[in-house]
Amino acid sequence: MAEALAEIVCLPEPFDGERLREVVQAFEGKPGLWDRVDASGGTKTVAETVFGHTFCRVLMDGAPVAFYVLYFYQGNEGTEAFVTAAHGRAKLDLCRVVLPLIERQCAGCSGVGMRTRRRGLVRKLGAAGYVTEHTQAGSVQMRKAL
Repeated sequence: MAEALAEIVCLPEPFDGERLREVVQAFEGKPGLWDRVDASGGTKTVAETVFGHTFCRVLMDGAPVAFYVLYFYQGNEGTEAFVTAAHGRAKLDLCRVVLPLIERQCAGCSGVGMRTRRRGLVRKLGAAGYVTEHTQAGSVQMRKAL
């Protein structure tokens, strides 16, 4: 019997205190997670990393399964989008499933970027067309032109 395809949508939500607490809890609630993914080199907390940015929730068949936070800024080539945090709670490959949705969401931008310390993510991003722009203290900043 064939399995039905899941409907996956990404929706921005108001980034209020409740959402900020959710983001902080997702990273600080699991011991060592923020230390493993923090690309600031320990100079910023989770809250400092995402404060004032755009919170987006990922829903699969109507149920929340992940979130990501985007920061938009003016770069040399126009508006750039930067993923400052992403977290999933389901068996969902964020690179394979959600990243293309983020890229479509940012279609008016000149590019999308992110920073990571995870080697596996660097490989996945490279396969998705992202290029390394900067490496510092174990953190890799990657970008894809849109």
